[in-house]
Amino acid sequence: MGLAKARIYSVDASDKAKLIITVQFNPESYSLTRTVNYRGKGAIQKGTYDVTQFVNCNDYTFNVELLFDTSTDPKKEDVRRKIKPLLQCVYLKNEKNSEGKVINLIEPKKFRFAWGTFCFTGFIESLNENYTMFHSNGMPARARVTISATGQVGEIKYDASSEVEEKNMTSHLMSQSKVGNPRKNSL
Repeated sequence: MGLAKARIYSVDASDKAKLIITVQFNPESYSLTRTVNYRGKGAIQKGTYDVTQFVNCNDYTFNVELLFDTSTDPKKEDVRRKIKPLLQCVYLKNEKNSEGKVINLIEPKKFRFAWGTFCFTGFIESLNENYTMFHSNGMPARARVTISATGQVGEIKYDASSEVEEKNMTSHLMSQSKVGNPRKNSL
């Protein structure tokens, strides 16, 4: 059995996920960044020491680079066709009436990146397409796509019947911070 492929889903407002891409090549790595905001930060003011106070945690920032390739495709397919499904998580059209006025402002869809037991759900903030190889007719054949998104980290659990359950880790992490040591919250 080979290594499981990462999957990307489009997630609607009711949290229904629709598979849009199973990656050709798993990423070499991905990164998560989470910043914590404090008040005071131990400053000395007028002879007294300011007590550092926890304010809040920001959402995670998730970054991943994916490789898409059609260089060995005998039909010389344009690699942009493989990337296009990702755009439905980035670009949305607002509904307009017959006069051209926006009548229903549509919020962007969330996207979900799932690989193994790791799951990230959030909003894509940037999607960078870098074309690195071309077919003889000039059509793009290989691209590296870098996704940067903000959101929450979850965990996918597999039970004996192969049902997949996603668990949002945020409430678990916040409950751990109430116990005492905030270092326990790191992944």
